[in-house]
Amino acid sequence: MSRKSASEPAEGSPSIERLLEAISPALSQELDRVMQEFRASLEIEFDIRVKRALIEKQAEFRGRAEELRRTTEAETREAVQSEIARELRTRFKADHDRELAELKSRLETEARQTTDRLRADHSKAVGNERTSVREKVTKELEARFKPDLEKQLKELGERLEEEARQATTRLKGQHAQAIAKERESVRENVTADLENEFKMELRTELSQLESRLKADTHRAGSQWKLERTELIDQAEKWRLLAEFQRRLGDASSQVQILSRFLNASERFCAGVALYLNKPDGLELWKRKGEAAVFPELISPETIDPEWYFTPVVIRSKTVAAICAAGIEDRESLVMLVDVLKKTVESFGLRLRFFGSGAMSEPGTEDNSILDDTSSTRSRADEANVRDEARRLARTLVSEIKLGHEDAVVEGRVHSDLYARLQKEIDEGHEIYKRQVTVVGGDQDYFHEQVIKILAEDDPERLGAAYPGKNP
Repeated sequence: MSRKSASEPAEGSPSIERLLEAISPALSQELDRVMQEFRASLEIEFDIRVKRALIEKQAEFRGRAEELRRTTEAETREAVQSEIARELRTRFKADHDRELAELKSRLETEARQTTDRLRADHSKAVGNERTSVREKVTKELEARFKPDLEKQLKELGERLEEEARQATTRLKGQHAQAIAKERESVRENVTADLENEFKMELRTELSQLESRLKADTHRAGSQWKLERTELIDQAEKWRLLAEFQRRLGDASSQVQILSRFLNASERFCAGVALYLNKPDGLELWKRKGEAAVFPELISPETIDPEWYFTPVVIRSKTVAAICAAGIEDRESLVMLVDVLKKTVESFGLRLRFFGSGAMSEPGTEDNSILDDTSSTRSRADEANVRDEARRLARTLVSEIKLGHEDAVVEGRVHSDLYARLQKEIDEGHEIYKRQVTVVGGDQDYFHEQVIKILAEDDPERLGAAYPGKNP
């Protein structure tokens, strides 16, 4: 019996080895199948997680991005996704292959070790059957490899999630940088375009303003030249009118007055004639200019409609008439005629009081050539002369006061009005005496107005140097 027992292990060893040899291909195939299934599941799960992460990020970026970001993201999303997916696939595939290779190598090593151990155990346990060996091997493999596989899967899942988070963070950073860079580029382009457009508009506006300024300056210069010429002409006209008034006032006879009028009016028309009132009508006395032929007798009904005609009326009586042709300055001519009328009327009043002999100068013609001056003096005429003299004196003294208000105030305070305004008072008195001869002996209206207006009815304010009336 002992001999038989000793020989059983030797007889059973070949069967165990055959069993192991028969089991090894099955175990190898089983391990390959498990590894393939594990790899397929990992790849499927990886693709699902990657797609889910990409879809989530796409939705998140699509909701937050602005219009410019949408445009930029649409252009860069595909490239970034391809790059990240390629990078993740490359990295995860390499890690996956390495992990699978390590796991396979470890499993194969452990399988070999287990096989060797089983073979050692089998050599010791000859009586175990194939089923018990398979179950024991299966249970032992399951008990030993299942925790490791679960641990490896868990670690791999955590590592994949961590790498996915890092990749997502990196993707966010790269996307933000790309958006910031694109935004800065767009801002610079827009700024450059706006600056160029602004410069173009500014140059255009400046050119237009310069053109308008030149045109306005030229127009203003031309207008100023015209206005200056008009002002010079106006000033010259007023100077001539003032000179004409002074010359008429200095005239010592009616002949001088009328002659000086004809000489002055010739400047403002091509031809002028003066008619005197005679029994037969208005008869030509003198004419100036060759531009028109004036008739010997004239009336408002027989004159040329284009001529200027105006009667000289003194105290409701026509004593003369003015006729002019080729009018160049009607306004100035009308002013000359008005001055002539006033001068003739004033001269006639003076003749009434002092006669023709007192007013004439040696060698001059008779003062009275107008019919109105031959009438006798009346009380009404005397009153008119006095009123005119009083008005003239009041006007002359008022002009002195208005032109020298400060001197008038100081002169009243210090009682030396005449010393301060001697030149103005003497000149005004001379004008008064030329225009109005003293009426009624000692009646000096200029002296009265000086005391009344300048001295405020206090003769002492004129000072001791004042010569008094009729100096």
